[in-house]
Amino acid sequence: VAESSREFTTDEVRRHLTVTLPDFMIPARFVFLSRKLPRNMNGKIDRQTLKSHPLPGGAIGVHSVSLQQALVEIVAETLRLGSVSPDHTFLQLGGDSLLSIQVLMHFRQRFGAEIPIQLLLSSKTLADIATELGELPYVQ
Repeated sequence: VAESSREFTTDEVRRHLTVTLPDFMIPARFVFLSRKLPRNMNGKIDRQTLKSHPLPGGAIGVHSVSLQQALVEIVAETLRLGSVSPDHTFLQLGGDSLLSIQVLMHFRQRFGAEIPIQLLLSSKTLADIATELGELPYVQ
């Protein structure tokens, strides 16, 4: 909720967040609410009402970041590699079971969606994993 009555654009909020947060923590989507958060009878934030607020539709990412590109970026950051090809597997890039958990956590933080760990540790390329994730019902 903004402190001023001025309305902010998604780009303005994103630019502001890039100053204080690492890229993987910047949300892919933003939901703008009215100036007041819904409160229950006790004056606390009414989380049930917030949960029922409609989420924005469309593909992952405000800037049309593809699922493949996002996965490649998260893997590159987690494995501390300069660049990663989507034609490699996670294991070929030096990933292991412990690092896969970090990738899963970053993906969940960024998109609010889960990647099955078996999929990441399989012999499939990152491009193939992204394609499969796009077909799963819980990845929008």
